[in-house]
Amino acid sequence: MLTEVTQLRSKLETSPAGDRAALLLELAHQLWNVDAHEGLAVADEAEGLLCPERDPGAWATLSVTRSLLLGRVGRYAQALERLDALQPTLQGLGDTALLSKSWNARGIVLSNLGRFPEALQCFLASEGICEDARNHWMLCAVLNNLGVAYDRMGRHDEAFGYFQRSLRLSVAIGREDTHTQTLDNLGNNRRHLGLWRDALAYQTEALELSRASGNAYSVLISTTNMAECLGAQGEQERAEHLFTEAAALARSLEDAEHLVDLLGAHAQLCRQWGQEERAASMLREAIGLSGRMGGYHCELTDRLHLAQVLLDSDPAEAAGQLRAALALPDHAGTRAARAEVYRHLAELARPGDPRQAGHYEAQRRQLEDAARTQEEAWRLAVPQAEDHVASWREAAARRGVALHLTPFRPLDASPARSPRTAGSREEVTRALAEHFEDARRRFEDLAVLAVTVQSAGDTPEQARRRMEEWIARQVPGAVRLGDTAPLITVFALPQTPPQEASRLAQAAVRDRPDLGLSVGCCTTTAWAQAEDMLRAAERLLEQAVGLGGSRAVATASPPN
Repeated sequence: MLTEVTQLRSKLETSPAGDRAALLLELAHQLWNVDAHEGLAVADEAEGLLCPERDPGAWATLSVTRSLLLGRVGRYAQALERLDALQPTLQGLGDTALLSKSWNARGIVLSNLGRFPEALQCFLASEGICEDARNHWMLCAVLNNLGVAYDRMGRHDEAFGYFQRSLRLSVAIGREDTHTQTLDNLGNNRRHLGLWRDALAYQTEALELSRASGNAYSVLISTTNMAECLGAQGEQERAEHLFTEAAALARSLEDAEHLVDLLGAHAQLCRQWGQEERAASMLREAIGLSGRMGGYHCELTDRLHLAQVLLDSDPAEAAGQLRAALALPDHAGTRAARAEVYRHLAELARPGDPRQAGHYEAQRRQLEDAARTQEEAWRLAVPQAEDHVASWREAAARRGVALHLTPFRPLDASPARSPRTAGSREEVTRALAEHFEDARRRFEDLAVLAVTVQSAGDTPEQARRRMEEWIARQVPGAVRLGDTAPLITVFALPQTPPQEASRLAQAAVRDRPDLGLSVGCCTTTAWAQAEDMLRAAERLLEQAVGLGGSRAVATASPPN
């Protein structure tokens, strides 16, 4: 990757002005795994040189690349908004390659958010367009992504089927990179099921194929996977040799993404082997690399693992790492790791601050409950997603219209719209009652926000999604209770003092003027029941809107 980036930078210095936009576009793509912040800066420059009306294909390609870069640095809402805005253009162009890339990119962003049923729909849509257009080259990669999505939801048999399809197709068309990648994924799939002999066979074949191809990146990935497989089976010496080889290759390529991955995997095995100091050193390097990359989904887990190493030797630093982990972007894919973070924080706080320890324990339980709910939601949402895409394909076939000319509209299967969190006002009241009673029983703080958006630049759904992600970043423990009316969303903020809740409400309006937020904030539990608290938040929201909107109104006490 370093070679490609260096060559492109060199070409940019001597290229004529007419070639600059195309070179910048390619450089932005290559920087995705090297430095996503620089990639975004390059994409900005390229965007200034491109005219959507004159060269819609290049502009659309840049938009897809930019969305992936935004996802890499944790700006998921902006990545999805970019793809939303791009969709009408792609439909108008009728470019099957760009449409399939766009749906695939959306699937990648949603996967990184842990929103796998939604990602699944996007990958399935991309698969359909690729099959319809006979774009077998792209189809190999999409089938791989489908397998990974099913694997991450614990549906390993379905994943195995997609990996097998990708493998057969890759061999048939001679695409070596996805051939090797699929063998690696098959090895990982078998490891999930504890089928170590099969896993080792796939990893061995992948490593041999990658070395024969001379593709340094394939060699790096296969070597790392083989090392993990051997290490898990207790073959420490062979695993150490391969990890050392892979790390040296990653450094020579300046491939930060895969270096972070292998450092984290190696560190975990070092912990099993009793090599705590080595593990800590590797995890510190991985965390530093994630920061320089502009963010990476492994950072939260790496900080958790580093804290676990330090719990006995340096509890103060361990606590610092845990708190830093909580400050990272929060989404469905981080729930299990965050629950572990809260568990350790509770253990550290218990001797000196039982009240704070109780707060952490409540957060842990809440995340574990959410994870269990998520698993059940996935169980229900996956067949719905599959049926929805199948219906789209059947409808196009009945009309005799190509898939890329038939707009696809995914079902909204995000956690924000799951049966657990969305629905009628009565459901919101019931959900709030649980938090209300817990707070009263434990003499803890609780705040309720009623929020509406009036963004002129976005669709209401886009603006609401951005608002929800902003609140989740500011208050990791915030709970979205649902909608009491169109465009009115209610949040519970457990263990949030009145002053802090009021500050957050004001900050939402001040810091996000682009969303046109109005907020009603009730900051006390001194009411007879939860519904009174909800009504108070709604009345305060009405006041905020009545005063012209884009403001927050909060109260700390009930009326006499």
